[in-house]
Amino acid sequence: MSGAGGASSRSPKMEAASRSMGDSVHKVMQAGVNNFHKTKKSAAVLKHAIINQYATPFASKTGSPSLNNRVAFIDGYAGPGRYENGEEGSGAVLLRKAKELARLPRQVECHFVEEDPEIAARLREVANVEGNGVTCTINDGDISTQSGVAKLR
Repeated sequence: MSGAGGASSRSPKMEAASRSMGDSVHKVMQAGVNNFHKTKKSAAVLKHAIINQYATPFASKTGSPSLNNRVAFIDGYAGPGRYENGEEGSGAVLLRKAKELARLPRQVECHFVEEDPEIAARLREVANVEGNGVTCTINDGDISTQSGVAKLR
């Protein structure tokens, strides 16, 4: 709060406490961001179930009339590919599905976007190990800023 002339009406102790609280909140929020991809959250359980259930029928139907039987999977919130405990994330699920679909035949491509550079680096490691034979791109950044996506909004 400001008093007359824009000067703070809080005591120096209150100002220090406020700064300390702000620093604490920032640290807690940062820890939450750093811990987000350690274990699977409920939204990810749903996302992975949808991928597992619908990727094959989607690729079967959309790939048959397309040029060269091409199908593209785009994950705009890709995450690290695998959780710290080794469990599949959406990246690993999509890479596995792409390999399974190659026998249809389908030319499946995986395009991933991940905003956090450290998480994107982990996804690249997963793709290098598990994406053999799959066309795959990994872009750092926000999905809404990627070419073509912003035009759709």
